[in-house]
Amino acid sequence: GNLVLDSALSDHLEYSEQNAAIYAILNASLKKWTFQFGLRTEYIQFIGNSEIRPSNTDPYFSFFPSFSINRELGEQQFKLGYSWRIRRPRYMDLNPYFNFVDTYNVQIVNPNVQPQFSNNFDFTWIPNDLISFSAYGNFASKVMYSILRYDAETKRTTMFQDNIAK
Repeated sequence: GNLVLDSALSDHLEYSEQNAAIYAILNASLKKWTFQFGLRTEYIQFIGNSEIRPSNTDPYFSFFPSFSINRELGEQQFKLGYSWRIRRPRYMDLNPYFNFVDTYNVQIVNPNVQPQFSNNFDFTWIPNDLISFSAYGNFASKVMYSILRYDAETKRTTMFQDNIAK
């Protein structure tokens, strides 16, 4: 008849995050050419402390350059662009506790999940003012993906984020 706390299922988490960023953009034109160069520099630090699980912290300092080149030829325009980007884990991907979606589905954390970085390229052709054609490419590292794991004994599906590929 006494209530007993199962500390493995406790959800007390203290989370703090500090972000600092600097942005700079330079535009230049030369006859029918237009150039844009950008740089974002950022520092991120987060700390997730719980009473029963190890701390989760992963500070990093990163540079994110970008550029685009535009060219006009008569009524046509061409644009080539590049950017280096980041996709960070969401807060719930870092929370070290179980999230019971329902009786048979549980979301858990992977404390080792890292941000995903990608090189993004795009090319656009505008033959007139009415239509445009674009091609886009993305080459990523540490790709974050939701993993589902089924346990036939408990009939429970567990979901978590992990870095799976390039």
